[in-house]
Amino acid sequence: MEYLNEELFDVMALADLVISRSGSNSLYELILLKKQHILIPLTKKASRGDQIDNAKYFEEKGLSYVLQEEELSKETLLAEIKAILNNSESYQERLNNYYCPNGTEKIVSILQNYL
Repeated sequence: MEYLNEELFDVMALADLVISRSGSNSLYELILLKKQHILIPLTKKASRGDQIDNAKYFEEKGLSYVLQEEELSKETLLAEIKAILNNSESYQERLNNYYCPNGTEKIVSILQNYL
């Protein structure tokens, strides 16, 4: 499918592995949904470089596998998929144990301190 609309929720629920760019919204959705994933950030030629930074941050935490677009080929993508499959249990455990604070609660708490 070229674009998912209403189907996105069902497709994400069924997915065992997601291949995605690393925009902040998509990335946090993957982390919160505890979905194993491979990130392919936009290059600095196509963006400000924030996707590269996002991907690097979560890769360093062991929550994301990252494949740079410049390195993308059938072989490198298959190698990343195999790496995830070979480490699926430990990868899923890291995702399950990652604490992501509730941003809304934090903002409300800060505002209440000022009121």
